[in-house]
Amino acid sequence: MYQTYDLLKIQRRFPTELTCRKYLERQRWPKGFWCPRCSSDRAGRHPPRGLYQCKGCRYPLSLTAGTIFHRTRTPLRTWFWLILLMSHNKHGISMLEAKRLLGMRSYQTVWTLCHKIRTAMAHRDSRYQLAGLVEMDDSLFGRRVIKGRWRRKPEGPKMVRIAVSTGRTGGPAFTHMEVTPETYTLHALDMAQRTISPKQTIRTDGGTPFRALKDLGFRHDLHPRMNPQEMDRFLPWVHTLIANAKRFLVGTHHFEAPKHLQRFLDEFSYRFNRRWFQGRLFDRLLTACVTTGSVSYAELIG
Repeated sequence: MYQTYDLLKIQRRFPTELTCRKYLERQRWPKGFWCPRCSSDRAGRHPPRGLYQCKGCRYPLSLTAGTIFHRTRTPLRTWFWLILLMSHNKHGISMLEAKRLLGMRSYQTVWTLCHKIRTAMAHRDSRYQLAGLVEMDDSLFGRRVIKGRWRRKPEGPKMVRIAVSTGRTGGPAFTHMEVTPETYTLHALDMAQRTISPKQTIRTDGGTPFRALKDLGFRHDLHPRMNPQEMDRFLPWVHTLIANAKRFLVGTHHFEAPKHLQRFLDEFSYRFNRRWFQGRLFDRLLTACVTTGSVSYAELIG
């Protein structure tokens, strides 16, 4: 079961690096140590190197191996506080603000940590599919290019596809957002198959990318000819989410590099999908970080 945490409880619960390691150990091995090679449940410790050694196959294993924290030089206490800030703040937190609050010297370090946590958010959300009545639409995200503004050729705005499921009361339940590649129509079908449960009802406008959804087994509620006011009434929640996501990007991060836009959208979606679990968001996000494989800085900037 996930536990409830707030600022004061985090401060009392994790006063030292050792308490963080012990908690991380329980998160990773809730039923005790388990060797990924021989499945042994017995291990010894090597304190100088901070490793565990399986007594079955003698395999040395780090507590953070195979997690987002793998090979980190940043204290786990800093990681824990950053996870709390990114999960509990409704509007997110800018990386410069996180750097200032946590007393970190390097912007590159806090940038890497934040994007690793966003990767864990995306990995966790990829396990679920939308169900019920699903609204789907597209929108442009990012600044428009002004000719002659930069010496190097900048990237223009990105097309983003948003899907929002509605609950029994008609309100928004869960969302999924993806930056759309050049294969515009094929991506709409692929995204629907990956993120929406089979045989659900998908409501869209009359855009070309959505016309083949019925061939995939979905029930398609299509209305091709509407003015903007009618479309807002027909697709109310997806348009609301689009506006909220753009406000989050502009208000909190001011300007996002287009090639990293997807991870910012993953962060927004993760918090929105768990807005009912205030207080338990820290524990949920920490679990996501423990169950997500490691990612390097080179992979993040690639």
